[in-house]
Amino acid sequence: MVFGIAHLAAGSWRRRRNGEFHMPGVSVLPELNPAEDAPPSPQRDLLQSWLDARIADMRAIFARPASAMTKADPAAILALLQHHEFNYQSKGKTAHLAPDLLETFGRLIAADQPLPIYFLFHGGYRTNVRGGALAHTFAPDQTELMLLWQVARLKARLDLIHAPGLRFAIVINNGVAFHTNAIPYEKTNAYVAHLRRMIERLGAQDHVWVLNQAELGDFSAHMARVEVLPKPGISEAEHGIVERFLGRSCSVEEASLKIATYERAEAVWGAEVRAIVAEAGGFFCRQIGHPACLSFRPFPGGAIRVQNGAVTFRLAGGAVKPAFVTPLTWDREMPQGLPLRLSLFDGIHPAPFPAEEKARLRA
Repeated sequence: MVFGIAHLAAGSWRRRRNGEFHMPGVSVLPELNPAEDAPPSPQRDLLQSWLDARIADMRAIFARPASAMTKADPAAILALLQHHEFNYQSKGKTAHLAPDLLETFGRLIAADQPLPIYFLFHGGYRTNVRGGALAHTFAPDQTELMLLWQVARLKARLDLIHAPGLRFAIVINNGVAFHTNAIPYEKTNAYVAHLRRMIERLGAQDHVWVLNQAELGDFSAHMARVEVLPKPGISEAEHGIVERFLGRSCSVEEASLKIATYERAEAVWGAEVRAIVAEAGGFFCRQIGHPACLSFRPFPGGAIRVQNGAVTFRLAGGAVKPAFVTPLTWDREMPQGLPLRLSLFDGIHPAPFPAEEKARLRA
């Protein structure tokens, strides 16, 4: 598991390449659709306009038909998926995947079918980042919006070379979340419903869909005969990850068993996913580099498992740059809350689930 990208705290100095110094922009974390309208401010207006523009662009991209006039070259599709805009792995590290991917692309091109991409996302919830509270977020927010922006950007580029476009599946493994961490299906299924509502409001439902593990059957039944032994000698960092995913503190002994359970459950679920993807004639991507598949950036510039935190934005010089903050980097980044009103999120509340204790954050 990957913790995230550490950023300097707002107000600290950063060295330029030419040796000069400048103040980096302020880091902000949107508070979507607050109860009361916030007063105007340059920061609020800048981010509001930037996000409104991204939403408008997504709606236009998802509504626009493809413009490709000839059949795609499989190599051109592979080059697009390996481009740094969408993939942070080097081509050398993914070279061994090329033969199978090129064969898959050739088959889909010959059949005039969209590319079935299965993106392994998370368990239907994210860990809270604010102040180290052991809490969970069960609704999509700007983090999921940036993922959908990435998908829209990929569609726009793919439509130029492959008219059938793509079918992008966001894979939610909430069966694993329930079995390993007792995360209630009621909450993760509500997250899926909200995410599907976002997709529909963007007009993306013909191109993006959610594969919800809970709708495939009882995952715990598949794990009934799987033996799990505690993982010996876990680190402080691993202990902290378990506590954040659980949403409560736990002993080293429990964490050792949980980590082993995660590994076995992911292996069982991974086999199920591979069978689903194979039946669809597609391929899958992860958020982090992995030898078995391509990566896909979950937000512009991102190389992180987003279950560990939330996308923030750095505002500097009239520019907006998505960034990422985790419980471990919160105190260094110290994002400022910035109330924003986006109609896309009406009825979708990304407030963290209340917690009664603070995390013992481990470096």
